[in-house]
Amino acid sequence: MKPCVEMAVLDLPERCHTVLPGLPAGSNVALCVRGESGVRLTPLDFGHSNDAGAIVRAFNASLGIDVEQEKAMLAGCLFGWEPFLFARTSIGAHAVSSLLH
Repeated sequence: MKPCVEMAVLDLPERCHTVLPGLPAGSNVALCVRGESGVRLTPLDFGHSNDAGAIVRAFNASLGIDVEQEKAMLAGCLFGWEPFLFARTSIGAHAVSSLLH
């Protein structure tokens, strides 16, 4: 019987930055830490969420962190880590995509 959820091994970084539209004025960049519930707000504000997202993605990329890893990290922080410690489920790709675009 085929499993309902497609799983693939995902190597998650210890931490990454992400942009969350709607954070308090003056700080739209958050830090996701693997294994922690919730995000750590930073004092960083890179302007409009699209511009901020480009800056944060470039920064993450310089650390070897891709967009899929960023999404999985944010999903883990927001929805729980168990599915993300060893595998990527459809939640990682879809549940937070509206937050990151």
